[in-house]
Amino acid sequence: MSVANSTNESSKNPSKPKRPLRIKEFIALGKEIFNEKELGDYDQLLTQKKDLEQQLLSKNQELDAKNKKLSELEVENTTQFERFEKRVIACDTWKNKAKDLENKLTEARETATEADKIVEISKATINDLGNELRNHKKKLDNMKAELEATRKNRESSEYELVGAKNKLKYMQQEPRRLGLVRVNLDVLSDKFRALGVESHNITRTFFRTKLPPNLLPMKELENSGFLKAAPRKIPSTNSDAAQYLRMATAAGIIAEKLCTYIFRPYYQPSSAYDRTVMDEILKMLEEKDDFRETVFRLQLLAAYESKEEVFVHNLVYSTVEEILEIVGPLLFSPGAREDFQSRLTTFLKDAVEVWRAVQKSPWKGVVSNDPENTHPNNDQGEVWILNPEYNDAVELAEDHMPPLTVQEPILSLFPQLSFEEEIKCQGCALWSDQRTVVAAGIEYAHSNPPNLALSRGLPSRWANNRQKPSLGEEPLTPPTSPTRRRQPGGQSFSVH
Repeated sequence: MSVANSTNESSKNPSKPKRPLRIKEFIALGKEIFNEKELGDYDQLLTQKKDLEQQLLSKNQELDAKNKKLSELEVENTTQFERFEKRVIACDTWKNKAKDLENKLTEARETATEADKIVEISKATINDLGNELRNHKKKLDNMKAELEATRKNRESSEYELVGAKNKLKYMQQEPRRLGLVRVNLDVLSDKFRALGVESHNITRTFFRTKLPPNLLPMKELENSGFLKAAPRKIPSTNSDAAQYLRMATAAGIIAEKLCTYIFRPYYQPSSAYDRTVMDEILKMLEEKDDFRETVFRLQLLAAYESKEEVFVHNLVYSTVEEILEIVGPLLFSPGAREDFQSRLTTFLKDAVEVWRAVQKSPWKGVVSNDPENTHPNNDQGEVWILNPEYNDAVELAEDHMPPLTVQEPILSLFPQLSFEEEIKCQGCALWSDQRTVVAAGIEYAHSNPPNLALSRGLPSRWANNRQKPSLGEEPLTPPTSPTRRRQPGGQSFSVH
């Protein structure tokens, strides 16, 4: 390679003086290399050398031309590459734009699909609105028809109102002719409350007594139905708790007979069928107009006025006999039965006189003898009170008392009176947590073995009468209303 480079340099510089010297060296070197060859071959080598130099020069020229062309190609390649790069960049840009356009097109298609759905929903909504509009139009037409009918009814009612006003004016002018009695409800309530006090005095006098030994098994009381009317099982003893529980049971029996026979809206007719018909008529009239119910009730009372005295006398007598049939075994003392019969008869006659004012009043009086039947008029407060004597009669340790949540009326001692859904006289009841009731339950549980029938869930007559077993037995307490709680204070029917 060095030889070729030197030859190339000599061809490029022929005017240099060192050329013969180099040729001699070259020849000497050739002789050393080709010492076996003849010197004549040198010319041939020289010729070949010249040819090779010519070829080398030609090749160098070609190489220069190639290099020049290569440079031009490189420039062109660079130019083309730059153009290609620009095209690639442009292509990428168009690809990105195309991708963006595709995304936008996809979004546009999705938007169009959602819009189609909205259009379909809107069409359905429009159809529904159209149907609803047609329905409202029908309702409007019906309301117009009803309004027209109401207008006609109002005109008719106005005529009826004018007639009712005229009738009322007539009644106000001549109330005695119709039999209407204007009563003071407060005074009437006081009289009704006095009846409750008298009922308590009667039962306290005749039934808070000690039984003789022959009656302590209380077989006669069971046969008469007295024990069935008791709110709790009564111990067969003469303890204070047993005496007061017998007294409360007698008061409950009297209260039940008062509501059944005495406190009626009318006394006659007396047959079951006729009373059913009259009750239905009164109810229908009351639903339409209280005034019509009052008029019909007064006319019904007036129709039987001539026979009422004899009927009431017989009613009082039969009621007394029915009560005596139940409580008679407790009237064992000499003269006790006659005294009780006389005092009860007077009491029932007084109740009839008080109730006649209720029957003839312009307001409908209603009695309730069920302590569970609480009145809807909540602003009246508690509607069933207690008699504190049933608490004060016995002493009981605090740990024997039931929880405060166990408070329920278990027996009506005297009914409740109300006018026009307004309570005028609170009912008096025996409560489950009063000490005499709790003490009687404890005493009965100690003196009698547990009732296995109740503990096994078998039915009994106590369960059928809404009665709650005493301590030591399986509880059968019905659910109580949270609004039916006793009133610790307030009025009572105790004796002062």
